Amino acid sequence: MAGNVFRARAMPARTAGIRPDQVRDVLDVRDDAVAALTVLALIARMLRELLTDRPDRGYPLSAAAITVGAVKVALPMRCGRLGRACPLPADPAVVATYETAVARVLTALDDIDPPPAPVRARRRPPSVGKRAGSLGGLRKAVRATDLARTAAQDLSDELYAIAVDVCGFDLSELVVDELELIEGFVWDSTTRWPRPLVDPVFARSVFNGDGTMMVRAPAMLIWPGD
Repeated sequence: MAGNVFRARAMPARTAGIRPDQVRDVLDVRDDAVAALTVLALIARMLRELLTDRPDRGYPLSAAAITVGAVKVALPMRCGRLGRACPLPADPAVVATYETAVARVLTALDDIDPPPAPVRARRRPPSVGKRAGSLGGLRKAVRATDLARTAAQDLSDELYAIAVDVCGFDLSELVVDELELIEGFVWDSTTRWPRPLVDPVFARSVFNGDGTMMVRAPAMLIWPGD
């Protein structure tokens, strides 16, 4: 696999006005977008590893079936509300593309032939037809996963391309695990940050020239390259 891909984000083109009680929602939605990218990246890696190993070596194709079950639980729980009750005006076309792409991933994974039931007798090599069918299903799942990753990245870019105005907000009780989640937040001297975040936020911020500052991240880790 290639090395990790880093990309600096462009300056947000517009600012969204939100209420103080919506700040946590903004972080949750952004976190969901990152979770979607992570889950899809792990699926893609697993599928490619399955493709590189020959089935007649006994590589556990059952890993694909396990992943199907895990994804059906993880994606709706973490990402099911993207585009719904979202305080940031994400592009509806991007959201629809993302949801369609994820549905294609799940369908493609379902199409992968399930592993044969275990038998006590000596294992026989799979037939050529069975092997071709399994690999064909994996290739279909890889293509669908790539589409979903692209759509999820588009949605993430849309969510991060909006500056969130928190000038005057009391965020002293806010819990933020990753500073990248507050990238694009516009703040001023009246914004109250949690004590542990004061120095990191100031270090990551740039002056806008109008008495406000914007939290920036010099580069963002997208996902491991293929």
